[in-house]
Amino acid sequence: MVDCHLKPDEDARMDRLADTRFIPVSPAPARASAYGWLRDAVRLWRAHPFGVTGVAVVPIVFELLFQLVPGVGIVASKLLTPLATAWSFAALDARVRRGAYAPGASAGLVLSRWKPLLGLIALSFGLFCVQCAVAAWLGGPAQAVALVTGDLAAFTLGRAEIAVVFASGALLGTPLMFALPRVLLDGLGLRAALLDNLRLVRRHVHAVIAIGLVTAGAVASVVYAPWVMLIILPLGLCTGYAAYRDVDRRDAR
Repeated sequence: MVDCHLKPDEDARMDRLADTRFIPVSPAPARASAYGWLRDAVRLWRAHPFGVTGVAVVPIVFELLFQLVPGVGIVASKLLTPLATAWSFAALDARVRRGAYAPGASAGLVLSRWKPLLGLIALSFGLFCVQCAVAAWLGGPAQAVALVTGDLAAFTLGRAEIAVVFASGALLGTPLMFALPRVLLDGLGLRAALLDNLRLVRRHVHAVIAIGLVTAGAVASVVYAPWVMLIILPLGLCTGYAAYRDVDRRDAR
């Protein structure tokens, strides 16, 4: 069982994120910065590294298990893994705000928001389709088919090409980074969440672009060093959460 209680010396490092107002010590600039989001993400992760990492790896474990199913496993994983991602986000929010990951309550929250989440799942699947198109562009239609069916014997792209396929999904998915918390934590409908996401991306476009580039590079590196996933997953989760809390606090000013 994961210990959900912070040690006394960890409390100070969590103060800024634990405060639901997310008010900084000094006035924040009008525009967010990728550096600030990454700094807060590292602070959050360092405060409770094992628990946050455990929550963050759930989606990838979920995805890998589904991909073991012959034929339809890849497609099924792309359709269902976003629900596990939503659960991880809800669990992290529960940890920050209430001091416990609350896995059952987090699952209940995800299920209660299933209708708008279906729209986000469709968008996520669209990103997978883009990755398939990139694979076809790099190696021909047979490579896209092999990617969809999970036919490793027929999937002959090299490491650099696979890195490009992975990076394309990460780069294009970053501009949707605020849609999930708006749907899941703020209770917005799909249309309202996407419109608000667009508003936030336009307002903080430089920070979003920087995070997208960093994410794409990090995901591409997994092809060469799979163990990096243990860093990318928790840091990515914390970055998305820190960015959401930051822009939410800026809106409240």
